[in-house]
Amino acid sequence: SSDPAPETFTVEMKAGEHGTLSASPVIPASGKVAKDTVITFTAAPASGYKVDKWTITGGTFETGTGMEGSTTAKAKITANTKVNVSFKEMVYASVSFADLDTYLKDTASSADINYIKVTGLTAADLKGDDSSSLVPGELGKILNDNPTKKVALKLEEVSGVTDMSYCFKGCKSLIQAPAIPNGVTNMRACFFDCTRLTQAPVIPSGVTNMIACFVGCKSLIQAPVIPS
Repeated sequence: SSDPAPETFTVEMKAGEHGTLSASPVIPASGKVAKDTVITFTAAPASGYKVDKWTITGGTFETGTGMEGSTTAKAKITANTKVNVSFKEMVYASVSFADLDTYLKDTASSADINYIKVTGLTAADLKGDDSSSLVPGELGKILNDNPTKKVALKLEEVSGVTDMSYCFKGCKSLIQAPAIPNGVTNMRACFFDCTRLTQAPVIPSGVTNMIACFVGCKSLIQAPVIPS
């Protein structure tokens, strides 16, 4: 006698505006998935957005997944299941460079990523010391002084920046790098030992020195395009 067909349930998923949702293993066109299949759902927000909330009907997410702001959710299928995710715009707090240290110490969240746009920077604040001491620039020093905070950075337009060597050397708080100004040519050791940096910025076409740029970056999951 042939074995009975495995029990299946219908799985539906839907992403809100400003992002997409995928499943692994992929949900078949029929939507029918064998009982007890564990599916990992991955949300990909559009640029300038982040994951907001997950909802599930017909089951529960595995512990530690599907939390607010998390990009993944995992569920074991034991009934007809619907999974939804929504996205929200990232809002960057505008903080002057003079107030940045105080802001990170007193105002910034200790748990969540802090989206910060730094204003009032000069080219000199973005260049580290490439003599024997190899210390980060003034901006990098402030981030280094607040290693427990998680920071996604934006820079207000800074004029005349060509050298960002050693800029963020050793910054443990930097999760997301700022856009690199177009005139930059030297990015030597710019992100040296930024162990929590997850995403590389776009490298401007004029950059000619990238020696040790990403040395020690343990969390980087995608390489940038290297200028020709």
